[in-house]
Amino acid sequence: MATGWEVLDTAVKIGLGAAITGGVSLWASGRQLKAQSAQDLRKQRQQEWTRSMELLVSFRKSLYLFNEESGDYLVNRLESELESKLGENLEAAKSRLEASFLDLLEAHTRLGILDPSIAGALESYRQAADEYFRDVWNRKAHLSDDELADLWGRLEEPQDQLFDGLRTFEKQLDR
Repeated sequence: MATGWEVLDTAVKIGLGAAITGGVSLWASGRQLKAQSAQDLRKQRQQEWTRSMELLVSFRKSLYLFNEESGDYLVNRLESELESKLGENLEAAKSRLEASFLDLLEAHTRLGILDPSIAGALESYRQAADEYFRDVWNRKAHLSDDELADLWGRLEEPQDQLFDGLRTFEKQLDR
C-alpha cells in the first residue's frame, strides 16, 4: 500500500509534468500564431500592393490615351470633317482620365499604408498629371504640338521618382 508521501510525490510529478507540457504547448502555439500572423500580414501587404499597381497602371493608360488623343486633336483639329470625331475621342479620353484620378485616390490610400514615402511620390505625380491635364484641356484650342510635348515632359521627373520608390519597395516585398 502506498503511503501519503508517495501519493503526494506522484501527484506533484504529474502536476509538474502537466504544467511543463502546457507551458511548452502555449509557447509552441504562440510561435505558430506569430508565424501565421506574419504570413497573413505579408499576404495582405502583397494584395494591397497588387491592387495599388492595378490602379496605377490603369491611371497611366488613361493618361497616355489622353495625351495621344490630345496630340491627334492638336494636329488635325483644323480639318473640318475630322474635328467632331476628334473632339468626341478627346472628350472620351478626358472622361476616362477623370475617373482614373478618382481611382488614384484609392491607390494613394493603399500605398500610404504600405509606405508613406511612396504615397508622397504618388501625390507629386498626381499633382503633375493634374496640372498637365488642366493645361492641355483648357488650352486645347490654341496649344501647339511642341507645347504639348513640353507639358508631357514635365511629368517625367515625378514619374521617375514614383517608380524608383515603387521598385525599391517591391524588392522589399520579395524578401
